[in-house]
Amino acid sequence: MIRYVGILFLFFLMACGPTPQYSESIALDPVGWTEEAATFQLSITDIEPRYELQLVIDHATSYRYQNIYFKIKTTFPDRDPREEQLTVNLADKKGTWQGDCSAEACKTRVYLLESFKFPAAGEYTFELIQYTRETSLAGINGLELNLFRLKEE
Repeated sequence: MIRYVGILFLFFLMACGPTPQYSESIALDPVGWTEEAATFQLSITDIEPRYELQLVIDHATSYRYQNIYFKIKTTFPDRDPREEQLTVNLADKKGTWQGDCSAEACKTRVYLLESFKFPAAGEYTFELIQYTRETSLAGINGLELNLFRLKEE
């Protein structure tokens, strides 16, 4: 019996995947996400390793669109802020939701930066602003930002 519990525990650990070095979730107003920024702040002390930055979008299956547009403003500790636009497809052309979905909600993972190094140690701020034609975008439940330290190969 103990052997079976040990084997199940090992499978559980392997299924969990790597633990993020930074993870923060922001719940958004279910009535509608306005143009207010979802702000994530993280402190970077080690700039030697490579990292991966992921965004998880939690949205209702009743969300009216196939995609979402964002403005992402990044504030660096050592240079001027940078602003970019990002389009994320939440459904394919046939309307099938992407990501991990239940009957009422989906979580879609987006790789914002893969295998990158931070240019300097210090405080970084990522502001995500919904950039659609809607002043109040219903159906986006929350955002989660995850930073993973990659293993050296």
